[in-house]
Amino acid sequence: MHSFIDQSYTWSRLCISEEHLRRLFTRMAIHPDFLDVVRLFCEKTGPVEEGFSSLFMHLSKHDPSSGLLTPGRDCGYYIGYNIKYVAKHGRRYPTDPFSIREVGVYQHFASSHQQCRWVFLQAPDQLKDRLKRHLQCSDDDSPTKQVIQHAMVLLEVSEGWREYLIYLEGEFSSIVDRGFFTNVKELHTEGDVQADFSDLRKLHILTDKLLRLAHILRLNIRLGCQLKHGISGLRTSSSPALSTSFDDMQSRLDQYTYGQETSLTRIETLIARSAGIGQLVTSKRINLEMQRLTEQSIKENGLMKRLTEQSTKDTRSMMTIALISAIFLPATFLAVSAS
Repeated sequence: MHSFIDQSYTWSRLCISEEHLRRLFTRMAIHPDFLDVVRLFCEKTGPVEEGFSSLFMHLSKHDPSSGLLTPGRDCGYYIGYNIKYVAKHGRRYPTDPFSIREVGVYQHFASSHQQCRWVFLQAPDQLKDRLKRHLQCSDDDSPTKQVIQHAMVLLEVSEGWREYLIYLEGEFSSIVDRGFFTNVKELHTEGDVQADFSDLRKLHILTDKLLRLAHILRLNIRLGCQLKHGISGLRTSSSPALSTSFDDMQSRLDQYTYGQETSLTRIETLIARSAGIGQLVTSKRINLEMQRLTEQSIKENGLMKRLTEQSTKDTRSMMTIALISAIFLPATFLAVSAS
């Protein structure tokens, strides 16, 4: 049994009324911890914390009908989480063609009748089609045939990271070119470009985006590691005949974790490089301002020198006038007195 619950768009409420959601969850005996995941898909009217993540995994080794551990049978379990990924939004704005999205996943395997119940929140169309094909032919399979679907979900939604990183690296390269090949005074040779404050702002915006993506990738890596750890606990409570299926599951989770770690390493490299480029451009601008201040100081010193020279000339003229006055003024005073 499986159910898909969608949103009209990423920030809208789920396309199901509260009453019907309550009835559905009651009928499917949904574990209460899944409500933490459901809250992430409620209607959003303002900025939200994109770094929030939820995960739970509970094992139920006892047969609900008898309350006793059933020898030789697979244990029941509850799994629920949300996984974040990137995908093209198809809109004209913003200029970044990718946006961050997430999928909510819930699974309950009941050991009493060897069947699973699934709930998916806001699954993309391609993933939804694959899940429908797989679940329709595996409803009555063993728990590992069911639990392996989690690895398929993680690998499916993580495919967009590579294309997004190529886009980000292209954006970063254009800013790097303006940082390394900038002549901040004037353009002298072919290939020189002029950088201004807007380039620094773009670099800071890109760096902030990279930091957010790095945090999301760390959450995804932690999710993969915790799922792998939980599957190990499930393996110890299952039949040895299922070892091959569990090995396949572990291998796929390792593949998912490695891919996310590779993406994280690429982003961390871009963050480190952006810090160096920012310092380079800032240093160039500081050096330019210091050069301008120095040139202004030289001009002011020249002006002060000319003023000093003019003042010296004026002083000499005054001294000459005073000397002439000292010579002729007494005789002029006597002549006036005699008359």
